[in-house]
Amino acid sequence: MLDERQMRAIEYVAEGQLNRSDIAKRVGISRPTLYKWLDDDEFVSEVNSRLQKERGLAEKKIDAKLDFAVGKLYEIAQDNSNRRVQADVLKYLVDRSLGKPTTKLDLDASLNDEKNVEADVLDQEFQEYESNE
Repeated sequence: MLDERQMRAIEYVAEGQLNRSDIAKRVGISRPTLYKWLDDDEFVSEVNSRLQKERGLAEKKIDAKLDFAVGKLYEIAQDNSNRRVQADVLKYLVDRSLGKPTTKLDLDASLNDEKNVEADVLDQEFQEYESNE
């Protein structure tokens, strides 16, 4: 069971604004105690739960503003004064909406694999060719 000091430390850790020394001072514990707590499964689980909750709330806020953002992007897209800003913002929103592409097809590797044929396979095919003649 987590006590009040641990719960306050969890809030500070999840916020991510303070370093470990400052968190320990604000909670009224030593740094080694905080690090001991950070090794405790229950403490870490609660920190992760808070972080997940915060991420969920942030995503909902972003999703709620998507129509507004798309409208603003359309305005930025029409303003050619700063192309780099245009490209960066458009890329971000497209990636955010559709997902950032992470897979990359390596055609050279697959083509090289097809060119590298084992000698025994060539010998077998040559023998089959000679026997069919």
